[in-house]
Amino acid sequence: MDQPYRMRAVLVPLDPTPAQEQLLRSYCGASRFAYNWTVAIAKANLDMRDEERLAGIDEGDLTKLNWSEWSLTPLWNSVKKDVAPWYRDVTKHAFRSGVANAAVALKNFNESKKGLRKGPPVGFPKFKKRHSKQSFTLIDFTQTSSWFSEDARHVRLVLPRFATDPRITRHHEQLKWLHTTESLRRLKKKVTSGEWTIQAVTISFVGGRWRASFSVRQFVIPAPHAVRLRGPLVGVDLGVKHLATLTMPLVGVSDKHGHVENPQYLNAELIRLAKLNRQLSRCVKGSNNQGKLRIRHQRLYGRITRTRELHLHRLSTTLAGSFETVVLEDLNVAGMVKRSNINTTRALSRSILDASSSTRRKTADTASSW
Repeated sequence: MDQPYRMRAVLVPLDPTPAQEQLLRSYCGASRFAYNWTVAIAKANLDMRDEERLAGIDEGDLTKLNWSEWSLTPLWNSVKKDVAPWYRDVTKHAFRSGVANAAVALKNFNESKKGLRKGPPVGFPKFKKRHSKQSFTLIDFTQTSSWFSEDARHVRLVLPRFATDPRITRHHEQLKWLHTTESLRRLKKKVTSGEWTIQAVTISFVGGRWRASFSVRQFVIPAPHAVRLRGPLVGVDLGVKHLATLTMPLVGVSDKHGHVENPQYLNAELIRLAKLNRQLSRCVKGSNNQGKLRIRHQRLYGRITRTRELHLHRLSTTLAGSFETVVLEDLNVAGMVKRSNINTTRALSRSILDASSSTRRKTADTASSW
């Protein structure tokens, strides 16, 4: 019997040099280019099939295009020399990442259209713009421990094998290792010992900063039931005035009534956000000053998001480790924040989103699985 495993993500903040940041942005642009090309090919195929139906062609004789990643990737490789003559200046992983993401988006659209996907309907994928989320994924199964440097302070960046850009060939070693603001010693130790296996590394620009997300396969050794020190069942009522209300108080987490304080991280920064928004509205579009203010705006939002996620992760981990069963209510957050609801105001919608009810459910489910 195979050893059970779980997937988890390990986020690591990066501190790239200006040259490395320029290379990272080129990788993100290549991924976006491949994504848009794949979506355009799929859309052209759908339009052609509609024209063939109008011409009276049978359904079985229509022009077919397989939307799977394994069919779209060879198709991209056959035309990349013509559509992207600069393909040698970026790694092939960037293009593969864009094609793979487009294939997933097309699969979600197809399953939603056929009624095979739960949740709200998913529309046809839209083209990504320059200011869309910047990210790309690197995959290397040959040597998973090679992602880390000897000092466990750098992450390896896959460089183009046949780059024509002289800046890449001249400063190869300086561009190869991305400095991290946190030590990777624990992650490196787990990977080297074989407890964890790195499946992919996603580098993205979120909240005004670069970060690397390690997708790790964690092998699990079930502990004996008698060793698990957990309490009885607890119910959690999500709210806005109080972040959560527990059916029984927990020392260090809630008060004597079971109320967990809501820190309201967004409300604490509303004045600073309003000031930045006013400054952005007065800037000339496309100017250097607008670019600097946009980065400050992104970093402020990123700090709010990271602080909120850290607080929620600590709360959910404490609950999952203190009780055997955690029961949460199922809330329709999207419906609660709609302005069409007569009981919902702008301030209330902002407070509901700041409380992150849906995020708390996902974080609790993740924490309870460790």
